[in-house]
Amino acid sequence: MAHLTREDTTLTIQGTEIPRLGFGTWLITGDREEALEVADRIVVINQGRIEQIGPPHELYDHPSSEFVMSFLGPVTTLDGHLVRPHDLEIETHPFGDAYPGRVERFNRVGFEVRLDVRLTEDDGSPPVLVTLTRAEATAKELETGVPVWITPVAGASQVRITAPATPDADSLALPQEAPLSPPGSVPEPTFT
Repeated sequence: MAHLTREDTTLTIQGTEIPRLGFGTWLITGDREEALEVADRIVVINQGRIEQIGPPHELYDHPSSEFVMSFLGPVTTLDGHLVRPHDLEIETHPFGDAYPGRVERFNRVGFEVRLDVRLTEDDGSPPVLVTLTRAEATAKELETGVPVWITPVAGASQVRITAPATPDADSLALPQEAPLSPPGSVPEPTFT
């Protein structure tokens, strides 16, 4: 019986095709990128329950649930829907049914720019994350404090949020552990 190793799957990622061996192969991984790159079909499992089965592009573009949408990549919330931050159109002038807001944070990470946009009509919600290229952000003259309008691009994956994520205080409590050393037994550092 032949076995494929992780090194064998790397050949596919690098562009060299693995020969067809005439039998099915299962790759069990928690690495989402690896699954999206290597798999013909993906099974997304949440707490022992199958959420969705299909080709990577189908799961990414047409997720069946909030879990699948957020499991397979970054998401943000806009108008009660999960949407991918790179699937948002942003302009510095009103257009269509776009939502008005203001750039609250501008963070450049290499070629990518990540914006936190605070919607004007929804100050109680967390800011909407928008990602775009450095060239796009420069061309649109985006920076902190600039008024903007955002909307999902045509065909963007969106999943309606069915239950607000409001964890109760007990679920956030960390277990209490005994201290490693009794208080006062280890001298505090001093700086001069």
